[in-house]
Amino acid sequence: MHPLRRFVWVMSWIHLVSRIAPALMEDTSSLSAPQECLAFSDDNNDASIGECLNESDPLTVFAKTKSGEDFRYCNAVNCTTDDIWDLFQCDEIFENERPIHADATWRYLRKIYQEAMDPDFLSEVSADEEEPFSFETDVVIFQAPIEARHSPGKGRGLFAKEDIPAGTTLFRAPLSTHAIFPTDVSFRKYLLMIPAHLACDVMVWSYPVLLELTNSTTGVICTDLSETSFLNDAVDDDKENAKCRTDSDGICEMSYYALTNIKAGDEILAKYADFSSTELWWDVGLRSKGWDYANDDEDDRSNASEEEDEGEDEPEENDAADGKDGDGMEESDAEDDDDDEEEDDDDMKEDEDE
Repeated sequence: MHPLRRFVWVMSWIHLVSRIAPALMEDTSSLSAPQECLAFSDDNNDASIGECLNESDPLTVFAKTKSGEDFRYCNAVNCTTDDIWDLFQCDEIFENERPIHADATWRYLRKIYQEAMDPDFLSEVSADEEEPFSFETDVVIFQAPIEARHSPGKGRGLFAKEDIPAGTTLFRAPLSTHAIFPTDVSFRKYLLMIPAHLACDVMVWSYPVLLELTNSTTGVICTDLSETSFLNDAVDDDKENAKCRTDSDGICEMSYYALTNIKAGDEILAKYADFSSTELWWDVGLRSKGWDYANDDEDDRSNASEEEDEGEDEPEENDAADGKDGDGMEESDAEDDDDDEEEDDDDMKEDEDE
């Protein structure tokens, strides 16, 4: 073919493709959901949607929007935090009071994390921290008389069972209770491997930090897979009664001590800004405008107490904004709490038996 004619032919194809490509992409985004995904429905919120994954692209899912029955294409590139939140119908899940999880639930979450992650990455983190991962065993977290229970207006929280003098070590979250996600891809993968109600919990508990490895410092997503995730934010400095110990570089070591004398029954509150930076959500690829109500500004994630002082009702869309737990539910009677915990344990029984 003559070079000039070949050039004209190629340019014609480029022009044609440029005209039809947007239409093709639009058609792709409106594909119907696989039949397996229909198992994830309003009457089955606890169902894992792992079967919806495409083997050739394990992060390709069809996300059900909360606005209706329509499905749209969602993958590792365009799946925002809004999509993930809607996928698991977290607004509906947080309409009910969430339970105080039992040890079996924490073990289950750590077990699935270990299965989801690259073993080489876990080994690298373990070597750098000079602490082994140990996912199967119960872990002693609290080193002071502390209990997890429901916090009025904030969901779940940590409370002193007895008077605790200033300077007392409250708890240390060991490496074995941490889920560390080096990429947005690994975070999405984990969420898709666990039941919806737990995925919603994990989304609210998660926060971005800088992780120092042997050869680099990088932004990662962290989630405390233990009762330390119930620690709520001290919205005002005068409410802060717990502080994170830091290393020589000022990095939080996830070991907390009593900043002041804490009275029995007081809620333990710390500043989220001590260990997390909201700007890092951009670096890990999960930032979207909808994340404001779940994990945007750490100082706002416990704003229920401010609204309560002002006599304002908490907005429905901010049910997940109150503290690291973020249920936004009022405390109920003990009988309801027991029922919730029994249901939570039943969800994990099958996995524990395996």
